[in-house]
Amino acid sequence: MYEVVLSLHSILRWGVVITGLLVLQQGLAGLLAGGELGNLGKRVQLWFLMSVDTMLLLGIVLWVISPTVQSARDDMGAAMKDPNLRYFAVEHGATMLLAVVVVHVGRVAAKRAQSVRAGHMRTAIYAAVALALIALRTPWPFMEPGRPWIRLPF
Repeated sequence: MYEVVLSLHSILRWGVVITGLLVLQQGLAGLLAGGELGNLGKRVQLWFLMSVDTMLLLGIVLWVISPTVQSARDDMGAAMKDPNLRYFAVEHGATMLLAVVVVHVGRVAAKRAQSVRAGHMRTAIYAAVALALIALRTPWPFMEPGRPWIRLPF
């Protein structure tokens, strides 16, 4: 089960990145061109929200069943001295939780904006901040600790 959940988490990260980039693009395009957000734009924002929420749920499951995190939870004092254990037990999850909060707060703030331009500005800002947080704490293959670009369960 662990490998399947980890693979889903790995694959879905691309959905988060792609939809986040599309939301950022919409916010920036809306600032430049003006105009209301169309149905497709609203759907992409919703897909971004749903994808980060799904990633959060998968991440919570992984935090419970991961052997790496389990060993960190067994001795948190020692885990805080080990960069790999600290990353997966604390840093990755805390930063991603913050990114999810940014996505939710940003979407509400954009909806409540007093003008269309302010809504686009808020959309661009929340998407950029969320994507920055996600990019900084995703275990990319070139980072330490790193993970493959896509992990498959077979």
